[in-house]
Amino acid sequence: MSQKRKNKNLAKQSLSFSIVDWFFVIVAVIAAVFVLATDHVHPLFYVLADAFALVTGAFYMVLSAKGYRSNFIFSILSTAAFAYIAWYNQFYGNMALSIFYYIPCALIGFYLWGKHSNKNHEVEARKLTPTQIILVVITIIISTIVLKLCLDVVGGASTILDSATVTISLVANFLVILRYREQWLVWLLADAIQLVMWTATNDPAMLTMRILYPLSAIYGYIYWRKLIKHPHNSRRH
Repeated sequence: MSQKRKNKNLAKQSLSFSIVDWFFVIVAVIAAVFVLATDHVHPLFYVLADAFALVTGAFYMVLSAKGYRSNFIFSILSTAAFAYIAWYNQFYGNMALSIFYYIPCALIGFYLWGKHSNKNHEVEARKLTPTQIILVVITIIISTIVLKLCLDVVGGASTILDSATVTISLVANFLVILRYREQWLVWLLADAIQLVMWTATNDPAMLTMRILYPLSAIYGYIYWRKLIKHPHNSRRH
């Protein structure tokens, strides 16, 4: 078999989706169609942004969990839509986080992951030391308190939850860029808080996304454990 054909087969095989991957995508598509057909409360642009964020977010979840750097492309698309949605619901902390942090970090992550990926196009994952874990926890606690005080001044909604998700997400996304496995545990905490926040908005698309995200965090953590233990043979057959 020629080298060109081998490379083509490898790319096709390594980028294939499993049943779990398609579960996230299909659920997101169904929820997006439901929102487009039934949401007569919000403005049209909001509904379109909802559906778009949901579908692109699903592809981001799957590709990120599997360690593919192409996840950052869908991250940018989903984040742009989510920034508008957060602004509409007065979650200003999440809006600022999306515009000024997530999108620039996605560009940086796309570059750095490209330099640290194996032959299966999967990122070379790392894990935190106990000392680093302690520093992460301290950073989250202090930053949450400071940001809450700032959001109280500008009159944001649900400031304690908003500030917590912002600071936890900041740390989680930083860990993403540096390829640390523990990002998924931090994301799981952030997603749980986000689920509480968005429950009060009666937005089915965001609720669906906030239910899928914790599930994808668990999936991602399990998969990244395999990336660390078997860096060249982690892809599921």
